[in-house]
Amino acid sequence: MSIIISEKGMNARKLEPTSIAQEDYLQAYIKNNPHAIPIDEIKEDLRLLVLAREFPTRSGPIDALGVDQDGNIYVIETKLAKNPDKRYVLAQVLDYGAALWRTYENGDEFVERLERSVAETFHSTLGDKIGDFFSKEFEDVTALIQTARQNLSAGDFRFVVLMDRLEDRLKNLITFVNRNSQFTIYGVEMEFYKFDRFEILIPKLFGAEVTKEVSAPKATGAKQQWDEASFFAKAEQELSAIEVASLRKLYEFSLPSLKWNTNQTGTFSVKFSHIDPKKAFYTVYSTGVLELNLSWHEEGNAAVVANILREELKKLPDLDNGKNFKMQHVSVQAKDWSPQVDKIVEVIRNVTQMKV
Repeated sequence: MSIIISEKGMNARKLEPTSIAQEDYLQAYIKNNPHAIPIDEIKEDLRLLVLAREFPTRSGPIDALGVDQDGNIYVIETKLAKNPDKRYVLAQVLDYGAALWRTYENGDEFVERLERSVAETFHSTLGDKIGDFFSKEFEDVTALIQTARQNLSAGDFRFVVLMDRLEDRLKNLITFVNRNSQFTIYGVEMEFYKFDRFEILIPKLFGAEVTKEVSAPKATGAKQQWDEASFFAKAEQELSAIEVASLRKLYEFSLPSLKWNTNQTGTFSVKFSHIDPKKAFYTVYSTGVLELNLSWHEEGNAAVVANILREELKKLPDLDNGKNFKMQHVSVQAKDWSPQVDKIVEVIRNVTQMKV
């Protein structure tokens, strides 16, 4: 393919594609311009946010790791056409997926690592970055992060092989794998041109057109609007009677400030508007997880309250298992918090009513 550039129909100039010298260029380009990967061809209006480059796993760093607004996780590997055997890139990207799944079997560690990456790269919190990029309220950000955690646990990733040129053998291999497995791999070819000081990249997506011939597992991102009845019906399927009773106590305390979320897992978030009118302080799941969104509150009175709440909750016996409160994103299982729900409610009530 060639490009013709002219000015008002005159002085036409033909541009020929050129080569990209370094893989680092592609990695940096995608981090700064994630929309260059045309995932809207997979599903209309999908957008990609690249959260990390060189994301660490046991098999080495993933070139780029991203999410879309549905909570799908994208494992992105960049390669140049001059590499000797491009077929190996599929084995490499699948190996990274397996390593990501195994390295972060604990979803809390995955979220914490993303928090650090976003802080280092964007000087922002994970919640703020996702909320700003996708124009989502913080309750919806919580749901997106939870969906991503579920996809991580299931090993359900979208693999992207990004190259300056995809040869036919690699396209055929992508088609074969997509049609005959539960894996989903996309090839993106970045055709590269230069004109004066301008760079022109034309992305082409391969793999989205393939119809699978095997049954894929039910999508983890299916959403539902929750209410009290559906939330506790789900909780009763997953938790003990004692844990459900504790969950109801926390729910009843939270009622004045509670908002139901839309997600696959039953979820409500609790926002204290007199402290922070935009961001929830904690989120509760029908699985029994109590998620403390303390890292979302970094300014003014909200930051003071978040720090006091962290320190007071750390004092409760057995609530801190030695690492929970070392993380920016605190997630506590029902077995740890439900035996002392009355003390937790008392701490939250006292701290959020303090004058700071």
